[in-house]
Amino acid sequence: MAFSLCRGLELPSDNMKVSILLFIFLFFGNLAGRQAYAQDEIGNEEAKAADALLAAGRNAEAEAAFRKLVETRSKQSGPEAPDTLNCRLNLARTLDNQGKYAEAEAEHRVVLASLERLLGAEHPVTLNSRSDLAITLGNLGKRDDAEKQHRQLMEIRERVLGAEHADTLASRNNLAATLFEQKKYADAEVQHRTILAVRQRVLGAEHPDTLSSRNNLADTIRSLGKPAEAEVENRAVLAIKERVLGSEHPSVFMSCYNLALCLEDQKKLSEALAFMLRSENGWVKILGTKHPYSQLAKTDRERIEAKMKEQK
Repeated sequence: MAFSLCRGLELPSDNMKVSILLFIFLFFGNLAGRQAYAQDEIGNEEAKAADALLAAGRNAEAEAAFRKLVETRSKQSGPEAPDTLNCRLNLARTLDNQGKYAEAEAEHRVVLASLERLLGAEHPVTLNSRSDLAITLGNLGKRDDAEKQHRQLMEIRERVLGAEHADTLASRNNLAATLFEQKKYADAEVQHRTILAVRQRVLGAEHPDTLSSRNNLADTIRSLGKPAEAEVENRAVLAIKERVLGSEHPSVFMSCYNLALCLEDQKKLSEALAFMLRSENGWVKILGTKHPYSQLAKTDRERIEAKMKEQK
């Protein structure tokens, strides 16, 4: 069975916005923290260059730059100095971006262990670091470990931040995604329904995060062997996206793709082909013929066409 396209894993709301340096400065308020934060704000030219490489997606070059920075700053400031940890965290992210997940896991564990000692296990920065590790574990195929991390993260954030906080919902979504990857579809459905109910109430029915949750729920329902119910959800999401985003938005084409799969499962092949063609043509126009989404829609469209020929 072809798998629907959905948003998948989510980062906490402040995950990429707040530096470790700032939090250590605020938490400790001591001279070392202030000096480290001031140094970061003034900016080491090498660190700025490495950050720019990471932001530009030049991950191999960024990896080399951050490795050098980690080595230099470990000697100058110590392995648990804020600037060292910040560079090590960014090194881990460059490794994640290149699919070097085993190396990334090692770096994430070093950062997490230090943050647990410096800030405590329930500090927001520590929890964000733990989330990074959990995502990397999932990418490594260590899904039992990833599930454990995501579940514990969700429970801590629910207790500390509340059940409706954005970071709690991000952790619940990541848990649901991990359960889905393990084919624990019934458990994933429970989590997605919980997320959707909160987001509908807090954000509204037409918010992008609400629509993403509804898409994820539809995907899970379909995987449970209920394509007709999934079709209803996908049609509703598609209608909202067309009204809010316009008929040519890439997200609309994603909904067309997911709806086509539900229709194919029910042997509604003519309608499935129409929606699959719409997604393929839309993605080719926006992303080009070589983009993975365009290629995926082409493959699935050809499969549907082959089924239709067999029926004649």
